[in-house]
Amino acid sequence: MNSRFSLKNGKDVNFPTLWFTIWFEDEIRKRYKKYIKEEFRENFLINTFHVAKIFSKPNHPTKTFSELLQFRGNIMLDSGGFVYQISGKSPPSVDEYLNIVETYKPDIVVALDFPLDPLSKHKNEMRIRRTLENIEEIQEKFSSLYVNVMPVIHGFSKKTIESMLQFMERHDVDLSYVGIGSLVPLIRHRVKSGRKIIVDLIAYVRQRLPSSILHVFGIGGTTTMHTMFFLGVNSIDTAAWERKAANGVIQLPGIGDRFLSKKPHNRTILKSSEINVLKECECPICSNYGNIGQRIRILDVKRDCRVVHNAWVYQREVDIAREMINQGNYEKYIEKVLKSASFLSLFRYAKSVAKQNKLNHIL
Repeated sequence: MNSRFSLKNGKDVNFPTLWFTIWFEDEIRKRYKKYIKEEFRENFLINTFHVAKIFSKPNHPTKTFSELLQFRGNIMLDSGGFVYQISGKSPPSVDEYLNIVETYKPDIVVALDFPLDPLSKHKNEMRIRRTLENIEEIQEKFSSLYVNVMPVIHGFSKKTIESMLQFMERHDVDLSYVGIGSLVPLIRHRVKSGRKIIVDLIAYVRQRLPSSILHVFGIGGTTTMHTMFFLGVNSIDTAAWERKAANGVIQLPGIGDRFLSKKPHNRTILKSSEINVLKECECPICSNYGNIGQRIRILDVKRDCRVVHNAWVYQREVDIAREMINQGNYEKYIEKVLKSASFLSLFRYAKSVAKQNKLNHIL
């Protein structure tokens, strides 16, 4: 696996990596800064859907993303395709998108795309066509900007993905950093063998584009990330660190979702062995409370504390993945992490697919 990628503006992205999907207005207001003395998150992903609402106002801010957020890491501007789709609103035109990019200067910009829906097959051909038309126009109009444009491939079959790839190659689309979208619905809609289809599709793209940096959208949980990295995916993104905290959930390394109390209904709470894991946590929240009882109480009652704790756990999992890959122990680590998780069988399937397709990025 490539360990580093140099962006057009001179900044670097270290791999494997995680992009934290942020709530733009929360970060502008520095909602979590009082808990984070030193920023540990490496990358932010900002959704155009939220940015466009701010940009449409006459007195919209004109500073760059980095200046607005006081963030030194990398910033990716997501097209917002999925959010626009579920909201029923129209995404910006290419020219409107260009104005947003020129004003806020993200490091990477995702080409305006139209995600697919396995339950709306009759609309998917149109969505693919519009995605390809946009990338062709964006490639031309964004060419003078010091920003990396990420084309996104969509498809629930290898045939569809291959068709999109061939179009991009014919039109000389830059495939150095490529996104793979529309995979989340394969899980959410409970498509038969949806998770195995995801593995098969990622393996196909990895084999088809052996030198490209691959980003998978929306599949970046503390358990799923390791299967993705194992298959040769370089970067992922997630909003779960914040969303789960809002639902009372904390993350623990290699364990997944846990609640801190059974109220208001019977829920999966910490076991004694997991309490010992929480005792070892060095996140900005837990580090302020040496007593495990105090840690549990503060995480139970304060959403923002759970948000920061979860973010730290996600970033730490990425750091560990890098360490294990460098040491050649990543496969053993994943087996250990997933031994009690439902995703263990998926990982073992991924191992067989990787071996069959001779994917040597991690192996």
